[in-house]
Amino acid sequence: MKIGINASFARKSDSGMGQVTVNFLKTLGKVADSKDEFFIYLEEDLNFKLPRNFRKKIIKPFYKRDDLIRKIYWEKFLLPMEAQRDRCQVFFSLYQSPTIMKRIPHMMLVHDAILKIFPWYINNFRKKVYYKKIDKGIEAADKIMTVSKHSKLDIVRLYNKKEKEVVANHEDCDPIFKKRVALKEINKTLRKFKLKAKNYIFYVGGFDMRKNVNGLIQAYGILWSEYKNKKDCPDLALAGKFNSHLVPVVTDIEAEIDNVRCKFGIPRNKFKLLGFVEQSNLPALYRGASLFCFPSLYEGFGLPVLEAFNSECSVVTSTNSSLKEMARKKNAFIFDLESDKNLAEKISEGLRKHKMRERKIIQAKKDAEKFNWETFVKNVLKELKKLNKKND
Repeated sequence: MKIGINASFARKSDSGMGQVTVNFLKTLGKVADSKDEFFIYLEEDLNFKLPRNFRKKIIKPFYKRDDLIRKIYWEKFLLPMEAQRDRCQVFFSLYQSPTIMKRIPHMMLVHDAILKIFPWYINNFRKKVYYKKIDKGIEAADKIMTVSKHSKLDIVRLYNKKEKEVVANHEDCDPIFKKRVALKEINKTLRKFKLKAKNYIFYVGGFDMRKNVNGLIQAYGILWSEYKNKKDCPDLALAGKFNSHLVPVVTDIEAEIDNVRCKFGIPRNKFKLLGFVEQSNLPALYRGASLFCFPSLYEGFGLPVLEAFNSECSVVTSTNSSLKEMARKKNAFIFDLESDKNLAEKISEGLRKHKMRERKIIQAKKDAEKFNWETFVKNVLKELKKLNKKND
């Protein structure tokens, strides 16, 4: 079987889709049948080797600027043309895109339905054009794969898809989070970010409003107010890149912190804005934290929670959207999404109840073993073979 794969996001390995792409390809190289032929469509070369039955096809458009015009041209025109030229029998897109394959059975990995649920993310004309084309690509695909049961329900409900056309397949996190990190390496990383071991509450992710970081900052203010000895209150460390040009879609972190500082009288140095953190530093930051807090209002999967589980870091989160497929009372401190006060209470509980925290960490580590790349990749191959047989 000749299988085409859109692996464009491999060039952005620090992004969520980039991680999925890279880990998918690495695992595929280990488990794929050597009789199958794989055409890997890229915009830049990979920094790792693939087996002989994998053909890398680097497509570089004449339009050099990396923007939505280039994306549309690459995904909608160049990619289908190359796949047709290579006589692919089935095609797999590793992310939702405008790609429409007219003669090749096509399965698309749709990570979530966020833009249907939170349409204010589409805040300019170019995005409206691009995401309308993505909607058409999703509707035209012969099969949709998504990363959680909750996302499957959303996709069936919000797109023109039958339930049998959508399959849920849990992904995994990067293997880097499953490895032991030496104490020396943890301390080195913490010094780099001016943090003290087991003396900070950690968050990593976006600062868009859906992530509810403003709720976490408010909860931290409540937590601070309840400490008699303020020196015992851990810092709040927020990792992520703030894009000011996306306001009001993103939370103005500095303004939110200033409001909470004034309200509760919190010193500025209790808030640590770490900025964008490279993937290589994240395992040490999880392992050095008192606990990890993920207050998101909606997730298609919730990758940081799985990263924390594997890193043996206690988690405070909710069981909304897809998070309930990963987090539960036995492995995490679960808070009421509607209440910043309850979030503060669960953070306090996670900090104070050491034995309970350790039990949850052990259970979370066990539960994390259910998610693995090999199962994910084998499920992809199984669905692609079904598509190929259906087309014969």
